[in-house]
Amino acid sequence: MIHETDALDKTLPAGGQSFRPSNSLFLEGILGDNAINFTMQALRYAEDLQKMIERYENVKNHYEEMLESCTVLAEGLDEMNELVRSLRDMYIITDIVGTIIEFNPASEVLIPPHLMMHTKLQDLVLPSDREKFIALQSKAIENSVSPVQASEMSLYRKNCDAPPLFVSAQVLVVRKEGKVRFLKWVMRDITPQRENKIECSVTLT
Repeated sequence: MIHETDALDKTLPAGGQSFRPSNSLFLEGILGDNAINFTMQALRYAEDLQKMIERYENVKNHYEEMLESCTVLAEGLDEMNELVRSLRDMYIITDIVGTIIEFNPASEVLIPPHLMMHTKLQDLVLPSDREKFIALQSKAIENSVSPVQASEMSLYRKNCDAPPLFVSAQVLVVRKEGKVRFLKWVMRDITPQRENKIECSVTLT
């Protein structure tokens, strides 16, 4: 038997469902929230982009300053190298164990240029003065930040028939972070003075 259903509230939609806004209104609410979120994100991105642009400009300015400084230093280095090449004194750079890694043209009186690199400076010193050379090198490595007192010693020449070359040698140690990187040797030819001294002593006797 079919019973009559309770009267439905005619103010509700068919089927007695509760009221919902139309799809257009519902989506509008969602899109409205999203629009706010998108706007906030866009603002954050804009701020981040502005910061990145400012950092880029700072880095760019710093780079340009560094580039200008490097250019000036390079020009100064070229001038210094040209000055070193023109020196009459022998200018030799060795590593900590005494192996030659750089030299100026005046040093070529000791040994042919193609043999100079990777030769130990100690091997160019006459055996009679080797201990003096080692002592000078050790003293510089141990305690100096300025050139140690000059020491006289005799060196071989590339012309084996020529007499030894007498020099007054000084050495400066270059350090980085407390460690010895290399040694700079300056050797002045004092052969004429030494020969004159020997001649004078022979004449007096």
